[in-house]
Amino acid sequence: MRHDLLIDLRRFEIVLGTQPRAIISFSAKIVDQNGQVKVAKILDDSEEMTSLTPPEAAAAFDRAFGALARELVMWVAATD
Repeated sequence: MRHDLLIDLRRFEIVLGTQPRAIISFSAKIVDQNGQVKVAKILDDSEEMTSLTPPEAAAAFDRAFGALARELVMWVAATD
């Protein structure tokens, strides 16, 4: 039986404050061929930024996305 993984981006932002953070959040759903949601999960991560520069923002988003990608792969593998 075929299943699809659907991902909806919920947050992709830099939150300012005493310690700026890059935040990524998305929902992941595994749906069957009829569009019925079999399982769903919200994944989010944030990473500190040492400065408010484009290279630091890109690095923080890269770290956050890497952590989320690992979590997503483990979750999908566990639902099979």
